[in-house]
Amino acid sequence: MKNEVHGNTNGLKKSILERLMGLYDIISEPGLLCDELILSEICSMTGIINREIAVYISSSGKVDYIAVGDFRTVSLDSSKIGRGARCVHTHPRGGGMLSSIDLDTLKQTGLLLMAAVGVSAGKPNGIYGAYMGEKVEAEVLGPYFSLESTSDLIDTALEFGSWKPVEIYHDEERVIAAGVSVPGSKALLDELKELISSAGGQCVHMVEQSRDGYDSAYYMGKGKITELMHLCSRLEADTIVFDDPLSPGQLSHIEKVLKKIKILDRSSLILDIFAQRANTKEGKIQVELAQQTYNLPRLAGLGIALSRLGGGIGTRGPGETMLETDRRHILRRMNFLKRELKSIQIRREMLSENRRKKNIFTVALAGYTNAGKSTLLNMLTDSTVIAEDILFATLDPSARKLELPSGEDIIIIDTVGFVSKLPHELVEAFKSTLEEVSKADLILHIMDGSSPKMENQKEIVYEILNELGAGEIPVLEVVNKIDLTDNTDIYRDIGNRFPISALTGDGIPELLEKLEVAAEGARITVDINVPYDKGALISYIHENTDVISKEYESEFISFKLRLTKKSLSKIKSELNH
Repeated sequence: MKNEVHGNTNGLKKSILERLMGLYDIISEPGLLCDELILSEICSMTGIINREIAVYISSSGKVDYIAVGDFRTVSLDSSKIGRGARCVHTHPRGGGMLSSIDLDTLKQTGLLLMAAVGVSAGKPNGIYGAYMGEKVEAEVLGPYFSLESTSDLIDTALEFGSWKPVEIYHDEERVIAAGVSVPGSKALLDELKELISSAGGQCVHMVEQSRDGYDSAYYMGKGKITELMHLCSRLEADTIVFDDPLSPGQLSHIEKVLKKIKILDRSSLILDIFAQRANTKEGKIQVELAQQTYNLPRLAGLGIALSRLGGGIGTRGPGETMLETDRRHILRRMNFLKRELKSIQIRREMLSENRRKKNIFTVALAGYTNAGKSTLLNMLTDSTVIAEDILFATLDPSARKLELPSGEDIIIIDTVGFVSKLPHELVEAFKSTLEEVSKADLILHIMDGSSPKMENQKEIVYEILNELGAGEIPVLEVVNKIDLTDNTDIYRDIGNRFPISALTGDGIPELLEKLEVAAEGARITVDINVPYDKGALISYIHENTDVISKEYESEFISFKLRLTKKSLSKIKSELNH
């Protein structure tokens, strides 16, 4: 096995590297922590380079492994370290007390002993040691001020220590959230943490990097990706979620560095949450279609990468063939899902058309996820739609009838919540569902008054509404969760904005009054004369408007109608043809 110096060796002089390599030739006595020359050399060199130096010594006293840098930045190849080995490493700033990172490394590697040497002016300044005790907890001993006194440390570790790595099981998947902030776009790691929690994971750490732009190959730079790998080892994390969508190329490059660590981006995380929340047939089809659409280019990208390993005869192996088979399977599945979705959409359009024919005033609830739309729907209509304090608790849209104080019935439609960087695949797959918003007579924009980012979330919602073609529909802004905040500025009367608490009922009577005024204002009363030869238009009037009165004249029917502005526009258009 080739001896080498591992870790952060960048910028080290050749003389330092030669001195480090010379440590492989020194044999330590089994009863002592290490040889006196090893201790002297690592302290001296630490004083020069101001970096930690770690030496791993086998049970026979032979040096197995040498690394430069702390355990955050050194990837330890445990296969090169024998059973019952001990690690002696330096702390450049003088203190020899073992850190939590040192103890975590001891727990995970199965070392006999972890020792830290404080270094001051290139000289040892106290030694601490630790071993894994019977109760699977680190037992720390020290300080020691001479190598001779460390013989007790070795004997105690041999008698009571456990040399097996500690296997730790977690009920939840442990996840690291990572993002890049560039000019004009800040990483939304707090929101990403909430998404991770909604997916059933535990966010154990957040890493943000500020850059002038995204790295085309690694998203956030190869050095930071390597740091994430070490963080996963130290924090016992299973998964890394990146805050932005990763291209197939970025995904491929990152996988090569992180190896067995699961990699997700914001899009795949949101798709996973949607897959968990979908309950209806339509919701399940929409989610699967979005997932297949997301996966297809990444599968194709992998196939291209494999095809470049060689060219011509002998290179068209089963790997690429399987990828092409998978690609064809995904395309067939996507076509099937689109056909199924189309049949469901026809039924949805029939229901919408029926509501329009009955001239029923329709209100769509829209807003950022977890703003309280479902809670409000339950409060207004005495429903039992799922409402939880998590992102995307409600996925499948719900329509409920609401009787206003005047006795008039209107329809309230709950929709899926919006979120920053909502995957394009989801918007496309859920377009028929989201378009319910664009067909409404009024949009209730529900905002989370307890969120410090309410105004930013509001802008994101309006961007998505415009994308769905709902930008021209009247909007009533409703600031929810006022029971959770004392900040009255957030719901100060700015145009059509007013406060409520969907949980306690505060402001609900006033909201109903607003809806009554809106429903009344959406209809107008007009007199229309329709010639007898406009049979289709006469049928439309009877099916889509409230006919107050009609009189049969010699050349036309004189109608007095109460109708929506959209219906009036259609009637005038037909009369002008």
